[in-house]
Amino acid sequence: MGNHGDSWMTAERTYFTSESVTEGHPDKVCDQISDAVLDAVLRLDPEAHVACETATTTGMILVFGEISTTSYVDIPAVVRETIEKIGYTHSQHGFDANTCGVIVAIKDQSPEILSGVAHAVEVRSGDEIDRFDLVGAGDQGMMIGFACNETPELMPLPISLAHGLCRRLSIARKSGEISWLLPDGKSGNGRIPPRKTRPRGHRGRIGATSDGCFERRDHADDHRVGGAAGHPRRPTGR
Repeated sequence: MGNHGDSWMTAERTYFTSESVTEGHPDKVCDQISDAVLDAVLRLDPEAHVACETATTTGMILVFGEISTTSYVDIPAVVRETIEKIGYTHSQHGFDANTCGVIVAIKDQSPEILSGVAHAVEVRSGDEIDRFDLVGAGDQGMMIGFACNETPELMPLPISLAHGLCRRLSIARKSGEISWLLPDGKSGNGRIPPRKTRPRGHRGRIGATSDGCFERRDHADDHRVGGAAGHPRRPTGR
């Protein structure tokens, strides 16, 4: 921004930035494993209650939480299959789906949580109920957000560009177009929001892990991952 005393609303120039990560980023790895466990449980037991979390460090995955189900899921197998799909298949990558440690710490859902999730308080107290009281509270969360017309997907342009760059980076890795890429990567995109004038353009950055063959980076400029998030409709409409 401008002077130190300026706020975001009054500064003459500000940057609006957004960041995205590829499927091999540790945060995204954990998300995909938790999703895979949930999918595997619900595939066998649609009425299951699943509160599954995943944490990771070098060479290890920890899956923990509370699951109430009548089915059995081989969680370590789900974890390894997910990691293999991501692309971590060799110890030289820093993570190997076949040899990494997988720790599972799952227990049944507590009775206190189950009572609130499964049945409303009116049902539990025996009061007169209607059909809506038969629905429990569920696992509640509060989210905020907005839609805008900057892009076809109704997302702000910086985050759409960041996601597009990461998708293009992933395609370049999986197709072999850039052979030394590993699954972990990140991109960011920022722009100057309009005040009295139209946006002055964007600043982007992209980073990725390599297989250690750094001499190949001499040829990195031969590869282009740009153009991944181009949209037919631009903020200016031109």
